Amino acid sequence: MDSSDLDAEFAAAKAALLHSDRLILLHASVPPIMIAADMVGVASIELLDDGLWEPHPFGERAYITPARVDPESGEHESEPRWTFFGQIIDLIAWHPSTPMAWAARTGAAECLGCFPPQLLTPDRVHVRRSPASWLAGRARGIVPLGSPIDQQALLLRLGSIAAEDHDHALELRRLCERPASIPNIFIAGERDDKRSTLARGTEPIAR
Repeated sequence: MDSSDLDAEFAAAKAALLHSDRLILLHASVPPIMIAADMVGVASIELLDDGLWEPHPFGERAYITPARVDPESGEHESEPRWTFFGQIIDLIAWHPSTPMAWAARTGAAECLGCFPPQLLTPDRVHVRRSPASWLAGRARGIVPLGSPIDQQALLLRLGSIAAEDHDHALELRRLCERPASIPNIFIAGERDDKRSTLARGTEPIAR
């Protein structure tokens, strides 16, 4: 699936947005300007086993928000304006009734939104819990997507983070501190057994 396919799907989602959908979005604190700025549409979808979704004429109705990147670099680490004007690389399906559950169309996006290059002492990056919260905040900051390890890798690239509240800050700290998957490390030329394993991720490395 290329960018033109995603553009076409999102154009159809925007065209399908009804007045009743707008009322639901407004009730979920999504500002009218986010709707007018082409940040949300609606589609009937089917959820797949791998965390993705695909269109289905008799599927569940979900709201669709585009994940965009800098069209030159293909990165989320870029000017925040690409949040609104960048190249669409994914479409995130979500619903206000289950704000912490969402699905991706392609799985290509590491987050919703963009953030400035993390050089010197950058401004805090606002990290949102969900697409609904992100839109309510006028698409400022990011929503990490993907697996916990993917989210951890993204968060650890940030110089500093502005969480939504105290509980959210604790959630993000736990996510950043969760051990990532590491390979078994052996001494070259020695047998592949427990005695020759330098680290299997079970013992701390001396500092």
